[in-house]
Amino acid sequence: MVGARKDLPMHTIRPLPSGQPILPRGRFNDLAGVEEILTGIDLSASVLEAAVRIGLRDYMECTSHDPDHLPSVILSGKTARGLSDLLVDPHGWRHRSYKGQTAVVHPSGLVAVVVSMGDAKTGLFTETPSTSVAKGVTAEALIQDTQRRLFASPNEIIGTPIGCLLLLHVFDNAREQVVNVEFSVPERMDEDGKISDWRTRLILPRIPFGRNLNQQLVNTPAPAPQQPVEVQRKPA
Repeated sequence: MVGARKDLPMHTIRPLPSGQPILPRGRFNDLAGVEEILTGIDLSASVLEAAVRIGLRDYMECTSHDPDHLPSVILSGKTARGLSDLLVDPHGWRHRSYKGQTAVVHPSGLVAVVVSMGDAKTGLFTETPSTSVAKGVTAEALIQDTQRRLFASPNEIIGTPIGCLLLLHVFDNAREQVVNVEFSVPERMDEDGKISDWRTRLILPRIPFGRNLNQQLVNTPAPAPQQPVEVQRKPA
């Protein structure tokens, strides 16, 4: 697993550059260009991949006997924890609740990153994804905070970060086991409360993983052999 970068500047408080937002509008899939943009907020593709792989460890413990929604909840939740583990103590980011969801916030308050599951268009440059479920107040907060930060005067102190989503979608079937990943800034919600319009999309490399697709249970002992039951019959 790729570890967290050790060269991140810590506790650097800096305003948004005047006339040149650190997260430019558009979609980007050239890795060199993506890395350059991520460097502007003290992140890297390798750190984000490492966080997803932390989530995958627990995701792969799920079996067909788990509730249908549980693997996605585990993957997004444990990836969020992994991102905090990689950034909070080593690099001074802050872990906080963001309208009911876990977020990691840059030391300057510049950006807040929330992990979310996306639909099958996630991570595809020619498609436009949406979040897999309605985000409600979380989505509204992400979008409103981003608008305040982006359109503030360069000299104005804004206590709200740019809201970013680390968006994941898993393909886990007989043909492929891979996670599609992107780092994106939401712009609008649709009528269903899902985020489906994006200001910035950074398409990250797909993350393959392996598992035994025929595995039904993990480390579960075989059931004990049944003992014959004697039936007491009444005397004739």
